[in-house]
Amino acid sequence: MNFAVARETLGMTRAQFVDMCILCGTDFSSTLEKVGPIRAVELIQKHGSIEKILEAVGEKHPPREGFDFAQARRVFASLPPPPAYLVADKAIPVEPEAPELAEFLESFEVEFEEEPPSEAYYGAEQGSFEGLGPNPFADQVKLV
Repeated sequence: MNFAVARETLGMTRAQFVDMCILCGTDFSSTLEKVGPIRAVELIQKHGSIEKILEAVGEKHPPREGFDFAQARRVFASLPPPPAYLVADKAIPVEPEAPELAEFLESFEVEFEEEPPSEAYYGAEQGSFEGLGPNPFADQVKLV
């Protein structure tokens, strides 16, 4: 997703877009009660900032415990820039063998296999469930 295009499409400044993301939910802060992604967009487009939203509809959408939007804003402001292939107007194809991709995945501790699963893996038949007891969803239970 190109965030600049998303912001432009939604008609938001960067600060408004960050506030909208905070209202949608982050790992850095809780959010307002009864506010999901659609209502977050509507509220930001109408009021412009979290502070103004709280003034206008604070009783209808009170903050949940742990709602610290100022800290969440600081986290968003201190994030490193995204990789170039995520910022481009069009997605830049990335070869799976590219060292940059491997380094990127490893930075998130993502493990990947060097070789694809063998045909035996995909062709294996499912084992029997006998011995696990009667199927509670069967129309008739067969006693052995």
